[in-house]
Amino acid sequence: GSTAQTFLPALKKFGTRAQAALMRRLTIMGAIAGASVSCAAGAVSLGFPQLFTSDPALIVIMESIAPLAMAALLGHGALLAGEGWMLASENPLDRKFLGNTYFLM
Repeated sequence: GSTAQTFLPALKKFGTRAQAALMRRLTIMGAIAGASVSCAAGAVSLGFPQLFTSDPALIVIMESIAPLAMAALLGHGALLAGEGWMLASENPLDRKFLGNTYFLM
């Protein structure tokens, strides 16, 4: 998110194609990072639950919710890129949408 906020305004002079190319790259990098973190979190929570707890009942709960945690982390990096784009945008509708989203959460 902060990368988009930093570099998008500087690319304004190069036009929307340069900005769109940067956002494509940031979204892809964010998706790759999200997939990596998702896999790592799943591997650790499913493969080594004793790192977090020794309670067998809690380990069962961890195993049941690990797929949900992995799914939540999967798209997080790409969403951060989009959030940064909206914060860096000069379009007031982007900022309004983002503010409303924050308010609802």
